[in-house]
Parts: sequence; structure tokens; C-alpha cells
Amino acid sequence: MAGAGAGIKDIKPYERSFTLNTPGIDHAYQEEIIPSWGLLPIVTMPLVFIGIAQAAGPSWHDVHHATLGLGEALAVTLVITSTLKVSIGRLRPDFLARCQPVNLECTGDPVVIRTGRRSFPSGHASLSFASGTYLSLYLWGKLSPLDGLHWIWKVPAILLPMAGATFVAWTRIQDHRHHWGDVVAGGFIGLGSAALGYLLNYHPPWSPKAGRPRHRKRLTVVPTAGVNHVGLAVGGGF
Repeated sequence: MAGAGAGIKDIKPYERSFTLNTPGIDHAYQEEIIPSWGLLPIVTMPLVFIGIAQAAGPSWHDVHHATLGLGEALAVTLVITSTLKVSIGRLRPDFLARCQPVNLECTGDPVVIRTGRRSFPSGHASLSFASGTYLSLYLWGKLSPLDGLHWIWKVPAILLPMAGATFVAWTRIQDHRHHWGDVVAGGFIGLGSAALGYLLNYHPPWSPKAGRPRHRKRLTVVPTAGVNHVGLAVGGGF
């Protein structure tokens, strides 16, 4: 899915028509507070806390499920975000500065112009919320904030990753890279994908088994053959 999302992102986006008076696309083109490469440490931050969680007692089952869930959340987010970007082709707030139109024909850098047609939804917002929400859910399951009197520090600590994702989304509006609707939609995509990735691999945070990785049912059938027999060996686990 991650590969599909990356491939879809390179498809030529829908070319929406515009005029010099189209509202909301006449902002200045400026440097980004958080460039695209800056997303890498943000989306991989949960891996650090997954490793820290093993200090109390290493569990490869937990590491496997936590890493897999994060990958699933990010992959689903990337596919949905990329598909919507190239299908809708919404113009960024700084599109006219990218386009440098002459008689409504763009004369600017073709690569910059093409990315200027991928405003909806915000990839920074969707990926940062996928990572941040997933980390918040993981911490909730591990810390059990509502048990005892330690919720005063646990709840803010759990919500901190989502606050970071909110900051990333805010920078996209501040940089004139996205309209507010783009970052809201991206946030919901990331939030939903994170919940999906987490619940596929862990029990819900509100359940008695919160924070414990699920045991998947599996069935294996292997053909066997010997000197005097041919058959099947069946094994399973749950």
C-alpha cells in the first residue's frame, strides 16, 4: 500500500481551471517551516517510544505488532491522501506565484506548478496525525492513565503527539501551502488511519486488555509425502 501511495503521488494531477481573480490562490510563495524531508523524523517518532516501552520487559510480539500497526496506518494514509490529491487537483493558496501566468498560461517551473495543484488534502497534516494519533493510542494502552492518581501527567503526555501534529498542520496554513479545509481533512484521514492500524493490532484502549497486542488466528496447511503415504499436515494458533 505504501508503494501504491508513492506511485499515485507521481501521477499528473487534475488541472483545475483558474483566473487571476480566483479567490484564495494569490498568496506569496515562501519557504516552508517544515519541508517534506522534515516529515521523516515526525512519522518515525513512534518507533523511539516503541523501543523505550521494551525497557520494562522486552517483547518481540509487542514490537512486531506496534511496528506493523504504524506501517499500516501510514500506508493507508498515504494511499488516501495521494489519491485525493491527484483526483481533485485543488489549487494551493500560492498557486498564482508558482504559475506566473501570462494570458492564463503558466510560465513557472513545471514541477512547482504541478505540486501547486495538489492542495487537498494536506499530506503533512494527514501523515503527522497518523503518526501522532497512533503514538497517543500506543501510550494510552501502555500507561493506563485513568488507573490511579497519575493521570495529571499521563494524560498531557499522551496528548502531546497530537499537539505536535496540530502544530505541523498549522504551519501548512502559515506557509500558504494549504487552505484550512485541506489540513482539517488531512487530520481526519490521519486520525482514522491511525485508529485502524492500532485496533488491527491491539485491544482497544478502553478494554481490560488495553495495551496488549492481539493474537491472530492462523491456520497452516502443508503437504507431506513419505515412502508409503501422501497427506496434509495442519497446524494453527489463536
